[in-house]
Amino acid sequence: KSIYEKAVDSFNQNGQQEKIIPYLEAELKKQPKNENLLRLMGFHYLQINNATQSEKYYREALAVNPSCARCYLNIGRIYATKNDFKQAVTYLDKALIIAPKDDLILSNRAQFKERLGDNFGALADHDQAIAIAPKNAYNYTERGVYNLRQNYAALALADLNKAISIDPNNHQAYFYRARLNLEKGD
Repeated sequence: KSIYEKAVDSFNQNGQQEKIIPYLEAELKKQPKNENLLRLMGFHYLQINNATQSEKYYREALAVNPSCARCYLNIGRIYATKNDFKQAVTYLDKALIIAPKDDLILSNRAQFKERLGDNFGALADHDQAIAIAPKNAYNYTERGVYNLRQNYAALALADLNKAISIDPNNHQAYFYRARLNLEKGD
């Protein structure tokens, strides 16, 4: 981790989240073209739901490094918060050109494709994310939630159980498994 990420972690651990952005702004004044700082600014503005500022900093990071796959991912997420899933998928497509084996990008694109009604494409992305990172519980949880929404209860249950077996602290998987069982009357 960079010194900036360590400082941000320290603020988080000490419950001083309000100090993160002022700290990053001060550091950015010293190094206005530091990609890491620009990305951190974008991320932390995204955390406080300021999409405009977040996108600004991610675009500045892309100007410094046009190969920043996570910048494209997070700009895509910003478009998704605006319910512009077509544009969100476009940005995730760009991210995957740079980082085709990034399971997080694939999982996010799957969610956005589903919102566009591209269920086949969504499932293919979920499957590919799992193939790339078969020990990542998040990917099974996301595919399980997808299967739950598609009314494939048995597939959803299998994915959620797999997510829990990989990460017994995966609260989201427990929540959706409980929801599934409740719908079945169990």
